[in-house]
Amino acid sequence: MEVLASILGTFLLVLAIVWLLVCYLLSKAGGWRRLASDYGNPLPYTGKVHRGVSGLLRGFAQYRSALVVGVDQYGLRLEPVALFKPFHSPLCLPWSDLVGVRDEEVLKLREVTTLTFRKHPTVTVSLARSCADWVRTELGGHWPMAAG
Repeated sequence: MEVLASILGTFLLVLAIVWLLVCYLLSKAGGWRRLASDYGNPLPYTGKVHRGVSGLLRGFAQYRSALVVGVDQYGLRLEPVALFKPFHSPLCLPWSDLVGVRDEEVLKLREVTTLTFRKHPTVTVSLARSCADWVRTELGGHWPMAAG
C-alpha cells in the first residue's frame, strides 16, 4: 500500500510540474507575459464579465473556453480561469492603446475579432466573435480607437 501511495504521490508531483511548465510556455510563447509587463493589473475587477471565452494570443497560443473577459471605460480586462493562473497575471488592456481591430477567420474554422495594442503590436489578442460582440455592445456598439 505504501508503494502505491508513493507512486501516486510521485505521479501527482510530476503532473503538477508538467502543468506549471505548460502554463509558463503558453504565457511566454503567446505573449501574455509581455502584455503583463505593461498592462498587468493586480487589482480585482468587479464589473460585468463574460466567462468561458476562447481566445488566441499571437494567433497560435490557444485559450479554449479558458478566459474571463471584462470591460469598462478604461479597457478590456483579461484573466484566465483558475487552471491557467500560474504565470498569467490579470490584464487591463487600455482603450487608449487600442490601435487595431479586425474581424477574421482563423484556419477557416472560427470567427474571431483580433485586437492590437500600441505597446506590443506583435502580441495580438483574438477573442471569439461572440465575446467581441458582447464587448462591443457593452461599449455602446463601437470599439474606442486611440487617436494617432
